[in-house]
Amino acid sequence: VRLLALILPPCISTNALQRLLLNLWTAIETLIPKDIASGEDRINQIVNALTPFQTIQYIKRILGQAENDFWHYNKNEAKKTLKAVVLDKPSNRYETVAALIMTSENDANRESAFLTLEDYPLLRFRLFYLNKQLSKGENLKNLLENHKKKVEWQIRRIYRVRNLIAHSGKMPSYTNILVENLHNYFDDMLNYIIDSAISGKRIKTIEDAILNADIDYQIILKNIDSIGESKVSINNFRAVI
Repeated sequence: VRLLALILPPCISTNALQRLLLNLWTAIETLIPKDIASGEDRINQIVNALTPFQTIQYIKRILGQAENDFWHYNKNEAKKTLKAVVLDKPSNRYETVAALIMTSENDANRESAFLTLEDYPLLRFRLFYLNKQLSKGENLKNLLENHKKKVEWQIRRIYRVRNLIAHSGKMPSYTNILVENLHNYFDDMLNYIIDSAISGKRIKTIEDAILNADIDYQIILKNIDSIGESKVSINNFRAVI
């Protein structure tokens, strides 16, 4: 409760926004163990620790948003489309939408879905774009690696702004965006730790969670590499979502 009170002030004035960024950064820096023996810069340690938590959730997050939007644009049409999706075994709605978007066995169903979205061009384009990004192993790997680089760049950007605020009290006009991103990174780390504890993973420390998240990321990359230049199919799409 004290931690939440620290990072979530009741109003977002300029001063409150500065405090929020500083408090979030302090919370993250406090949670992530300092490895003095490595000789690595502290910011590099924080970047390396935070990035896997965010990256392993990225594909799931964008597919989850697509699932939600596709389901709510027209539930009757969505039900018809999803009922026709080719799957290797019974699946929940999230996996069914993922199969519709990603897998080669559902090319015809995907084209039918595009036709039902003629009056919803933004959603239609998003599903089309996701198919291009998620339907081949090499595209999946490029997507994840590019996202990882963007997260690393953003964390370093946040760190520079944090130092600017701490030393001069000044902050750039885009600080609210940085705070939102930092809040997401903080949430992703905590949610991973909580979910791991619930699922029974042997995680006793924050350091264990950081190591485990990196292992999860490497597993996803290995599964993507196994697809290679081939198309994603109903036999392997679950391994990357």
